[in-house]
Amino acid sequence: MKTLTIITVIAVALLTVAVAFAQDGPGGRRGGPGVRGRDGGGLLRLFDADKDGKITQAEWIAVFKKIDENGDGVLSSKEIAKSQEQVREEARKRFFDRIDTDGNGTISKEEFRGPAERFDRIDADGNGAITPEEFGNAGRREGAGPVSEKEHKKEKKGAEHDKAE
Repeated sequence: MKTLTIITVIAVALLTVAVAFAQDGPGGRRGGPGVRGRDGGGLLRLFDADKDGKITQAEWIAVFKKIDENGDGVLSSKEIAKSQEQVREEARKRFFDRIDTDGNGTISKEEFRGPAERFDRIDADGNGAITPEEFGNAGRREGAGPVSEKEHKKEKKGAEHDKAE
């Protein structure tokens, strides 16, 4: 019985992560922000509580217990959906923080490194700075999502090259 419980915990945790990141991310891109790559690094960041590079049985059980808010030993679709949203929010925050290079809590046009039109769409109040709220809301508006991490790196590299010339 204990083995079946462990397998169930692992399966549910993996399913939760897989479903969360199989859904459309900001701007309709697949994969959402966060868990990427084939090396499992995203799963380790999410579930490796002691950061030792391994996910233990205890860490998997802790994930299950965290998702099982009412403690009944069963994960409802509502609990899983809430967990997925929390994972997406944490990933959006990490992505936002990487773009906010000066750490002031907003993304300026200089930090954004994307097309000005996209910046202007995301900057809902038009004050010249993207707040975390505007950044998060952009993923919910059709076609106005922030650049992906890959696009951001490519555009940043191009901008740095232009400065060097």
